Amino acid sequence: IIISILAIRFINENNFFAFTLHNMENQEFIYNYKITEEYNNKIVLISENSVTLQDDQIATMPVIFIINEDFETAKIKVELLNKEQEIHFWVR
Repeated sequence: IIISILAIRFINENNFFAFTLHNMENQEFIYNYKITEEYNNKIVLISENSVTLQDDQIATMPVIFIINEDFETAKIKVELLNKEQEIHFWVR
């Protein structure tokens, strides 16, 4: 389960957000995730990775990325690929 996201936005500088995972699978589980940004009719891959969590373990995953061009709005999305879950937020 993805619990929360925090974010700040800057053009041509490091941007930061973090998301938190909580393993409620009653067993060790490998979470495969992909992070994208969608703006100006483009989808840009920020990161694709995995993390292994023990039962009931919680992990906060920090993400640092650069936005290279300006936009009106952008959608930042975190997808759990093997759980068919996602969370997203909009930035301006």
